[in-house]
Amino acid sequence: TGRISYLNGKKSLNTLGISLRLDYTLFEKLRLISALRTEKFNNPDDWYTSWQFAGVLPINENNTLRAVYSRANRSSFIVNAHSNFTWDREGRTPPSLVFFDGNPDAKLLTMDNFELGYRVRPNKQVLIDTELFLSKTKDFGALTSQRSGIYNIPQILGGATPETRVYISYLNLPFKVQQLG
Repeated sequence: TGRISYLNGKKSLNTLGISLRLDYTLFEKLRLISALRTEKFNNPDDWYTSWQFAGVLPINENNTLRAVYSRANRSSFIVNAHSNFTWDREGRTPPSLVFFDGNPDAKLLTMDNFELGYRVRPNKQVLIDTELFLSKTKDFGALTSQRSGIYNIPQILGGATPETRVYISYLNLPFKVQQLG
């Protein structure tokens, strides 16, 4: 099959990133923080932007409120993008051959997070931090069996163990996940 190593040849991932962070205090009390980063990957050939917008409001010396909205993206991973390997399992239980292939066009996992928090310090030894959050995640990926097949029908009719092949590729999964806490 000719695919004896996991990546079989020179492979590369390239990333160009630009970021900006701003921190501003409004009315000498409300702290506003924003951060933005955008990255251009070669696999997948697309721009991905992540951000964080936060507001922190001290009510008094011992009580603070905060709100955050953020987005994070997983970066590209060489195994997911460029796998190219054949596992020859001759002499073992079927399947006889397993083909692993990456997917340079798979979308990267993305998570949006919304958070509201409250911090209270009842005394110098105790700090209580509570938080309500909602996170939404999409574009999960996994190595997934695309197709399998039995080949060499004359061999099977002659009573031999069939040669079976399984083709596994890295694919995006068609679901979204929400977490509330």
